Amino acid sequence: MDNNTGLSLRIYNMSKLILGPKLTFDPKTEKFVGADSAEANKLLRYEMRKEFAIQQISI
Repeated sequence: MDNNTGLSLRIYNMSKLILGPKLTFDPKTEKFVGADSAEANKLLRYEMRKEFAIQQISI
């Protein structure tokens, strides 16, 4: 395998990690819509652990 073949294979492998389904974002609902949107919407928010929560303070 020459250098160009190795480079081509690395680029191909990286493209599989970087590229994914095309998503459409609805700014009104702040969610993805369309195909594959359910999986993408799971990644929008996550529950914070209690010890890292931002506490309300009054001044």
